[in-house]
Order: sequence, then structure tokens, then C-alpha cells
Amino acid sequence: MRSILRSSSISIRASAWRPPFNKTICFSVVSVLKRRLLNLAVGELAALCTFGLLYHVLGLGTASASFAAFLYLNFILLQGSLYWAYRYILLRKRKSPSHKGVLFWRASRCLSTISMVLIGIMIPFLQTGRGDRFWACVAFVFGIIEYINYFWYRLSYGKSGFDIRLLMKTKPQKSSMAKLIGETRSRPKELRAVIGGPK
Repeated sequence: MRSILRSSSISIRASAWRPPFNKTICFSVVSVLKRRLLNLAVGELAALCTFGLLYHVLGLGTASASFAAFLYLNFILLQGSLYWAYRYILLRKRKSPSHKGVLFWRASRCLSTISMVLIGIMIPFLQTGRGDRFWACVAFVFGIIEYINYFWYRLSYGKSGFDIRLLMKTKPQKSSMAKLIGETRSRPKELRAVIGGPK
């Protein structure tokens, strides 16, 4: 009888045991994620400045198709930088995205979509020559890639960056912003933090 009681007490203790919560590991993971989000925000801002400088060096002028295309590309990059900075601030304050914040990003996606369609229509009428048409197409394609990468599906993964072979082998994954917007539609009153993997 005693052996049965002992074995039952051991099994109860074993089932009730939970691994200790390691604050050090949790803090280190959060610190790494903070640094990664901040690097993404700064990186997109640096890319914006780089494309702006490139356009200035090309000297194509403001009344051109390339100006509209570069403007759209920088607009998308600016939104990307602001989004990662927004996620960084939320993580630092340990808060979930607010309803107003998510509505802002939804409106941002809608505005970006409308801008993309309008600029795509305007490029053939604004082009001033072959050089202008070439740089307009290059900037516009980059803008569309960044648009998809931010608002719909991830097209770049960590250190590997944009890899067409990896994209063809793996199933498309929703971007962090797409998850955030989708979360609001499914649960409008109870927003959860949607931590999508950075691009």
C-alpha cells in the first residue's frame, strides 16, 4: 500500500512540475528582436536616402516619368522604415498594436495601391526619352517588389535577402504588416501582438 502511495505521489509531482521561467533567456531574445527591428528601420531609411541621392546624381529632372517612379519607391521605403520603427516602439513598451495604429497601416496600404496604379498609368505619358523610361521602369519595379514585400507577402528572408529560387521552393508567407491588418479584421476588439518575421 505504501509503495502504491509513493508511486502515485511521485507521478503527481512529476505531472505538476513545470520548467522554470528563465528571465535571462527571455530578455536576451527580446533584446535581439529589438536590435533587429531597429536595424530594419534604419536600413530602409538608408535605402531611401541612397535612391534619393541616385536620382539627384542622374539629374533627370522633376517633370519626368522617372521622378514619379522614384517618388513612389521612396514612399514605400519610408512606410517600411516607419513600420519597423513602430514595431520597435511597441516591443520596447511591451504593448500590442492599437486599433488606430492598425487602421493607419490599412489606410497606408490602400493609398500605396492607388498610387501604384496611377503612376503605372502615368509613366508612358511622362517619359521624356529612353534614359528616363529605363530608370522609371527600374524604380517602379523595385517599388512594386517592396510594396508586395511589405503589404502582402514576404519576398526577402533574413540574410539571404531576395532569392528567387527560395521563393519558388517555399510557400508564400504573409508579411508582418499583412498579418497585423488581418488580425484586426478577424478580432477587431481584441488585438494581439502579431510578431511577423522581419524581412
